Amino acid sequence: MGAILAPAEDNLEAFWVHAVNAARLNPAEAVMGQDDFLSLRPPHFSYGETAEEADVFCAAVLAGSVRQIHTDEMRADADATDVDENAEAEGATAQQPRLEQPRAGDLAIVCDGAGIPRALIVTERVQVLPDNGVTEYINVLYPRKLRR
Repeated sequence: MGAILAPAEDNLEAFWVHAVNAARLNPAEAVMGQDDFLSLRPPHFSYGETAEEADVFCAAVLAGSVRQIHTDEMRADADATDVDENAEAEGATAQQPRLEQPRAGDLAIVCDGAGIPRALIVTERVQVLPDNGVTEYINVLYPRKLRR
């Protein structure tokens, strides 16, 4: 099983610029100028302990079978964050632990096991659970699935 590779900065930047335009997140930018929301690239992550697990998770996000990510607890240290999503990559861990509680409207770039950016997601809703867990409900902004 291979290790998850870190994405190259130029790949992340190129993906971000393309995703912003393709998802039409910047329609008023030409008239009103760039705002802070779109000027900063969102964080990126890969889910899994291996490249293979990250690939499975990424494919499930792109297929639309992952719509929520459950984190057992929010941590204030640098330990890996346990993730229990509703896909085949069950039991995977986040490559980069989140130190802050997610919020609705947060964007993130999902990378595969080779470190290639594959999807831009948004957190649509956050549910804080009584056991200190958090469930993020996500939606893929880019690439959008073609509707038939």
